[in-house]
This record gives sequence, C-alpha cells and structure tokens, in this order.
Amino acid sequence: MNLFAVFADSAAVFLMTVLLIAGIHKLSPANQNYYRGVLEGYGLPYHSQLNLASLVLGVVEVFTAFAILIPVSRSLGALFAIALFSIYLAAMAVQLIQGKRDLDCGCAGPLGSSTISPALLLRNAVLIGIAIYCLIESASLFGQLTSIALSAPFALLALMVYVCSEQLIANSQKLKLLQRRVS
Repeated sequence: MNLFAVFADSAAVFLMTVLLIAGIHKLSPANQNYYRGVLEGYGLPYHSQLNLASLVLGVVEVFTAFAILIPVSRSLGALFAIALFSIYLAAMAVQLIQGKRDLDCGCAGPLGSSTISPALLLRNAVLIGIAIYCLIESASLFGQLTSIALSAPFALLALMVYVCSEQLIANSQKLKLLQRRVS
C-alpha cells in the first residue's frame, strides 16, 4: 500500500470539507449581507457586484471541493485550491500591510469572530502546502477499502487540528482585545 497516496486521499478529504463548508456559507442567502460587508472591508471595487462576487466565490469553492475529492479531477481541484488560498492569503496580507488589523477575515462565516492576522496567513500557507501535496501526489487509492479505512481517520484528525487551531486563533484575538480594554 502506498502511504503517500493514502495521505493524499486524506488531504483531499480534509480540503474538500474545508472548501465545501466555506462555499456553502457563501451561497447561503442568509449570509449575503455578511459577505458583502467582508468584501467591502477588503476594499473591492464595484460595490453593486459584491453579492455576485461572493456567490461566484462560493460556487468556485464548492466546485473545487468536489474536484479535489474525485481522483480524476484531483489535479485540477488542487490547482483551484492553491489559487483560492493564495488569493485569500494575498488579500489578507495586503490589508495587514495597510494596517487594517481589525478587519473580519470572513473565514468562518457570520458566526466566526476572527480578524485578519499573521496566524491566518500562516494557516492559509499551510492549506496551500496541503493542496500542493494533493497536486504532486495525485495518485488515489479510493477504490481500495483499506485506503478508505486509513484515509478517513487521518482526514478526521486533520479536521480536528484545523478546528482547534481556528478556535485558538479566535481565542487569542479575544484575549488581546480584553487585555487592551483592561489596560
């Protein structure tokens, strides 16, 4: 059994989950005003097209989620994931350089409370690295039962680490905000 392919399958399931959740959030009609505000915060022009922009991003994220999961289209999905995460990383980096540290990142939807930060840049760099791994190791063993049995726990572990890191970032930001209020 090729463990590199098992890890690639795990990475694909992990990225599929992250992208699918992000895409569904953006496609939800209840979240349209939220994402419009996020895109305005990033300084995107054409304010009349921001709802359309968030819908397009959502569709691309959902497409990418399924493309990276399906072995035949994994390379295409990985390229789209690399592009998406790179665009998000660059957009956040530009805002940080401009001093906009209190800008909502838009990462976890309206219920999320993370603002852009160097930690989120690092997180996106890690996501890019995982997508690159899926691109390089595009062989898949999804047809084999043992691969599925091994890939699922690794993907679940990656998701748990991801969710925990997201919460740690949010808690760290809340602590810094509380410390500023107390001082």
